[in-house]
Amino acid sequence: MAFTTPTAEQLALYLGRPEIQGERADLLIAQAVALCETVDKPLPDQATAIVLSVAGRAYVNPQQVSYETIGPMSVQRPQGSG
Repeated sequence: MAFTTPTAEQLALYLGRPEIQGERADLLIAQAVALCETVDKPLPDQATAIVLSVAGRAYVNPQQVSYETIGPMSVQRPQGSG
């Protein structure tokens, strides 16, 4: 079975979000596919999971913040959490 690029709707389902910014999601999915294709081209069908993971991390945390302090509160995200 050939690789099929995931849709914005699939990314929303993957992230557990009822709504998603379609154009932004499409851009991030396209970028994730391009990154994956630097490793293997054509992509295998199983690459869908990796593409959704990469696009999802970029969608949820576009600045790739790992530590944030606001006033007396601070949060540190685990390595690789997006």
